[in-house]
Amino acid sequence: MTTEAKQTIARISAFTSRAIERLQTGKPGDTVTADQMRDVIGMDCRSRDKGYSYVRSAIHHVESQHGIVWAWDRDGDQWKCLDTQSKAESVDGFIKQARRRIRAGLRRGKAVNEAELTDEQLREHRLRTAVVGTMDLFTSGGTRQRLESASKVGTLVITDPAKIVDLMKR
Repeated sequence: MTTEAKQTIARISAFTSRAIERLQTGKPGDTVTADQMRDVIGMDCRSRDKGYSYVRSAIHHVESQHGIVWAWDRDGDQWKCLDTQSKAESVDGFIKQARRRIRAGLRRGKAVNEAELTDEQLREHRLRTAVVGTMDLFTSGGTRQRLESASKVGTLVITDPAKIVDLMKR
């Protein structure tokens, strides 16, 4: 472990640090039960337990710093280290979650009585709803279909946002 990595872990709580040490060595298919993690960090760590936040912080750390992704496996009642395919497939869950939050934002924006806002508040409200509307457009099923068909013909370059915007103009 590098000195920089040791310094980063030193700034993290002892509980999170212990969880990081356990999780950063994970290989695809490895599992860690809540009981095993309790033995590692010294406290219960299921979703409503005091130690859960330390494990979540550790999972976030090893994902961002080491590219190792752990996800809760409800059926097995354990955390599982994901392989590359599972990592890619798990992105769908984030898209669905984002869509739900975006739709909630749209509903909330529609519920605002614009007549009761000052000019500055109205400008800010319309800006926010435009952003949420844009997010809704880019996470919609229609956009996915356009992106999918563009990727099949080889015209989609994910790393270039301008190409995606051009695709939406069609």
